[in-house]
Amino acid sequence: MTKILLLTTLLILSVTTNSSIIEKEIIREPEEISIEPELTLRNVYDKMIEIGIKHPDIVINQVRHETGNLDRILNNNLLGFRHNKYIHYDSWVDSIIYLKKWQDKFYHGGDYYNFLTKLPYAEDPEYVVILKGYQKFINTEYYN
Repeated sequence: MTKILLLTTLLILSVTTNSSIIEKEIIREPEEISIEPELTLRNVYDKMIEIGIKHPDIVINQVRHETGNLDRILNNNLLGFRHNKYIHYDSWVDSIIYLKKWQDKFYHGGDYYNFLTKLPYAEDPEYVVILKGYQKFINTEYYN
């Protein structure tokens, strides 16, 4: 009888301990859960400002052009970055974070359009002209 009682007690302790471990894995405190903002041009622009993207007014136009106004996004890649093939990001925010690191490494001031042309960033020789075409629309419709 003592052996049965001891085994029953161990079994209960085991189940209780495992339950609390499972609960800790499944149930997290609210501050541990990261919720990505909805993908909108406004949120992309705000995220760029938040993390310190240089020339966000130009970069938002790059996002518009590269994604067709967010209608065609491949692998959360908002800016068409590639290394042999398009880079895959876990989230659109990661794409913006990568841009920040890229700018910090390669952009050292001056005219941002000239910078994009000299890299060259885009294959289209009219890339800068296209970006400048978005300028008034973005500033007027989304950011004033």
